[in-house]
Amino acid sequence: SQMLGGPFFTSVPSGRVGISKDFDSNDAFVRSLQQAERTDRSEVISRTGPVKARALLGHVGVSKLRSFLEARVEDSYRRNVARIVPLLQTELRLTESKLRATDDELQSLSLDRLRASANAYRELFAKELCMAIEGTVKANPEMFGETLDMEQIRGGSYLHQEQVQSEAWQQVMETEVGNVKHKLYGGAQYNRAMREFQ
Repeated sequence: SQMLGGPFFTSVPSGRVGISKDFDSNDAFVRSLQQAERTDRSEVISRTGPVKARALLGHVGVSKLRSFLEARVEDSYRRNVARIVPLLQTELRLTESKLRATDDELQSLSLDRLRASANAYRELFAKELCMAIEGTVKANPEMFGETLDMEQIRGGSYLHQEQVQSEAWQQVMETEVGNVKHKLYGGAQYNRAMREFQ
């Protein structure tokens, strides 16, 4: 359209480039294209006359179309460069960060670092193995402990089932025994059991 700078009128020779094709090489195709443009320009001049042709010849031929498109691309680039540069800078920072991370990863694969990592793992494994063999007085209540309900299911209760489930008994457990819903282990569990027995 006129707003976009057109229309442009071009003639493109038909055929393919290559051995045993319409054109032996790219240069042969370009020469044919230039000849078609000269023919088109001559045709416009002969039909409209030299004076009117001046206004039209700027829109005839592939070379004129190419010049127009190159100018449009350059103009678009110049108008958008203020937005493009910050994006490129951001991309540069991200790429540099990834490059540093890759360098660090490659450095960690050096023989000295691999040896140090292996030694640290060996020391940790030996320490954990010694602790497992010797045993420990510490135990995780969340893993080994029991709530009062769990304890009664596994070991039984001092009362019949209907008495244990009564509301009065549950209230006594909460006020007198305590820690009914908490998982206890070892001495704390023993003390709770003694309070329940009393």
